Amino acid sequence: MEGCFEKNTKFERLVDGEISTFPSENLTTIKLKASKNIKEFLLRRKLFPEQKIIEDAKGGWLIFETKVGFLNDIKGVIRYWMPEIFVLEPLWLKDEFLNELQIYLEKERKCCYTC
Repeated sequence: MEGCFEKNTKFERLVDGEISTFPSENLTTIKLKASKNIKEFLLRRKLFPEQKIIEDAKGGWLIFETKVGFLNDIKGVIRYWMPEIFVLEPLWLKDEFLNELQIYLEKERKCCYTC
């Protein structure tokens, strides 16, 4: 059934250029700080979509930013690299991680004493 609809090139470019689970025009910029323990890995390979180095402190921290349309994609990667990576911006995302860690620690303490 040829010619039923026309391709929308705007959406086609959006889907082709997106590596997140769900393509989006509304991207969130996230600024991260990586320890020297994973710095070389991040310099050799783009771990995050749209990864852009902001500051490379010799022998120390690496500050970079990325843009994502679907936050759960990046949250999993950040959790994987903890405690070697830190969210600098946006502050609400940093607060989300700190809150999750607090809840985890409280549950861990309860589990250890009751199990």
